[in-house]
Amino acid sequence: YEELTDPAMAVRLFVPLKQLLEKIRDFANIYVSGNRGSGKSTYLASLAFFPEADSLVVDIEKDFGVYFPCRQGEFRPLATRRSWTPEQERRLVTNLMVTKIVRRTLELIAAGVTGGKLRSAPALSQLRKFVGEFVPSPGLVSVDPLIQSELDNLVSTMVRVEMDEIAALASDAPDTGERDGLTLIRFFSVVRDTFPDLARARFQLLFDDAGVPYVPANVQRVLNDLMLSSNPLFCVKLSAEKLTFDFVSSLGKVLEEGHDYLERDISHILFIGSGPGGLRREDLEQYFRRIIEQRLEYFGYNSTNITEYLGNEQISIDRLLQLLAHQSKQAYYSGWTTVWNIADRTPRNLLELISEIFAVAGIEPSQVARMVEPRDQDRAIKTISEKRLESLSQIPGAIELNGQRLSLGRRLFEVTSAIGSTFRLYLRAERGGKRVRQHLAIERNDIGDLAPDADAVLRRLVTFGVLDQTKVAYARDDNMKKPLYVLNRIYCPAFKIGYRRDDHLRLSKGRLEQLLLSPDHFIRDGTRRLRDSGTEEAPDLFRYKDLP
Repeated sequence: YEELTDPAMAVRLFVPLKQLLEKIRDFANIYVSGNRGSGKSTYLASLAFFPEADSLVVDIEKDFGVYFPCRQGEFRPLATRRSWTPEQERRLVTNLMVTKIVRRTLELIAAGVTGGKLRSAPALSQLRKFVGEFVPSPGLVSVDPLIQSELDNLVSTMVRVEMDEIAALASDAPDTGERDGLTLIRFFSVVRDTFPDLARARFQLLFDDAGVPYVPANVQRVLNDLMLSSNPLFCVKLSAEKLTFDFVSSLGKVLEEGHDYLERDISHILFIGSGPGGLRREDLEQYFRRIIEQRLEYFGYNSTNITEYLGNEQISIDRLLQLLAHQSKQAYYSGWTTVWNIADRTPRNLLELISEIFAVAGIEPSQVARMVEPRDQDRAIKTISEKRLESLSQIPGAIELNGQRLSLGRRLFEVTSAIGSTFRLYLRAERGGKRVRQHLAIERNDIGDLAPDADAVLRRLVTFGVLDQTKVAYARDDNMKKPLYVLNRIYCPAFKIGYRRDDHLRLSKGRLEQLLLSPDHFIRDGTRRLRDSGTEEAPDLFRYKDLP
C-alpha cells in the first residue's frame, strides 16, 4: 500500500470511475463525501493543475483547478480568537482567504509558464495593477528582470502580503481591506485577459480535507460565502469526511443541497444496487480490478491479473458462513471475490489487503505469478482487519458523555466491538439452519431523536467510517423508511463473521442509546438470552424491547 505524495505518480496511477468523475467534473459548487479511503482526495486532486505532472485529467484551458491540501494545516491559524467581533472575524478571514487564492493561482501559473505548460503573457500591466492593490504604500517593488522575472516578482509579492497578514492576526484589530467574491471575479477576469491559454478557462477552487479540525468552523463559513457568490468564472469544490463540514454562511444562511451546492457521495455512488444510485456488482468488481491492475503494471509485476495470485473465490459465501457459524478452523477468508467485497467499496482497504497478502506470501515483482495459499490469505486479511479495529482506540481527542470526558478512540473501539460481537453471536446461534443468515446492519425501530450524548457517538462512528448511513430502508415493523447503519465490512474478519448483509439488528431508541453509551451493558444484558439460547434459529431480542 502506497501513500502517493508525488503528483506525477498520482496522475499515472489514477483509475477513475467514469460515472463518478463526470459528476465531480461539472462546473458547480460540489461537496465530495464518502467513507475514509474511498478516494475523495484522489478525485478532487485529479481536477487540479499540477505543473510537474506529465499529463492531466482535465483540460486546463477549459477548467483550471487550484488545489489546497487543507490537511497540512494551512488554515488552522485562522481559527476564531476571543478578541475578534463576528464582523471583524468575517472580514479578516475573507481577506486572507482571497489573498491565499490569488497567491496560489499565481504560483501555479508561474510554474506552468516556467515548465512550458502555459504560454507567457504578452503584457502583465493589468495583473501588476491588481496585485498592487494588496501592497501598502509605497507599493510594488520592481526587480531587475535578469534577477527575477516580473511574473515571479508578483508571486513573491503575494507571498509576502500573505505572511504579513497572518502575522498581523496577533494584533487586536489588524488593519486590512475589504475583499470578497467580487475581488476574485475581478482577479480571474484579469488572468483570462492576461494569459492566452486561459482566455476561456473557468477556475475551480479545490479544498481537500476541508472538515474540522483541518479547516476551523469560521473558515468553513467563509468558504460557504464564496459558494454563495455564484458566477461563471469560479466555483468551489471541497472534500470532507462525513459530518465534519457545516454548510452555513457567515451571515447564518444554511446552504441548500441541490441549489447552492451538490453532494457527490462516493460511497453511495459505489453502492451495489438496481436503483439509479447503485452500480451493478460486475461494474464495481471491474473498477476494483482495474485499480489493482494499474499498480501491478506500474511496479513491474510478472502478471497484472490479480486472480492468478488470489484465485477467484475458492469458497462460496454460503459455505464460509456455515464454517464461521460452527467456528471451523477451515473458515478461510480468501480469493479475489472475498477480498474486494471485504474492501467494502473503499480502494484504500483494497490496496492494504492485497499489499499484506503479498507481504505474507513473499510475492515479488520479479517472480512468476503464483497462487497464494488460502491459509496465508486468511492470515493477512485478518491482520489488516484487526489492525483497523485496534486503530480505532488510537483516534485522538475526547468526547463528553454523561458529564465525563472520555477518550473518543476508546469509546469508538468499545462500541464497534459490541456491534461486531453481537453480530457474531447471532451468526453462531444460527449454526443449525440450512442457510445461515448474517446480520451486518442496525435498523431503527422508531424515528425518535437520540439523546445528545448518544447522537454524538453515532455521528463519530459515521465520520470515522465504522458505520455507513448512506442507505435508508423500510422497517419491517411499520413499513416506514428509517435509517440503516451498516458495519464496514473491513471489520468482519476481526469478528469472524461473514460479509453478506442478510438481516438487520432492529433496535429501539433505548437499546441503541444503551449500545452507544454503555456498550458493556448492551453486550452483558441485551445478549444474555442469545448466549444462553440452545435454539437453532436466533431470536430477535431487541425488536420490541426498550429500556425503562
